[in-house]
Amino acid sequence: MSQLNPDQLLDEIEISRARLASQGEAYCNARWTLVKAQLAYEKAMGREFLKMLADAEKKGGRVPAEDMRKAIAHSKIGDKIWENYLLAVADVDSADRLIKVEQANLSGLQSELGQLKVEYTHA
Repeated sequence: MSQLNPDQLLDEIEISRARLASQGEAYCNARWTLVKAQLAYEKAMGREFLKMLADAEKKGGRVPAEDMRKAIAHSKIGDKIWENYLLAVADVDSADRLIKVEQANLSGLQSELGQLKVEYTHA
């Protein structure tokens, strides 16, 4: 039997729904931030790749292998762009996990409510 009375349980369900809506909004904001950070990262990396290509053509040499191009580009774009991207990825992951936890909480509360209905029906 639930430790909450039906009114308390309904209140907890509404609180959980509100948290879930808020977390959904936070997730959307985090995704938008990630898109912007990823775009900045891709643009910065692309510029560095183009510089390497132009330099190789100018010198008559070859462009470095892909892993070397990435390492060189990372060293030139600076830590802030890469850091912003990684932080945005972490924020999206965190927001996603919080939503899943709250969904499980809401599901548990709804199950308790369903059990109360059964108990009161058979009482």
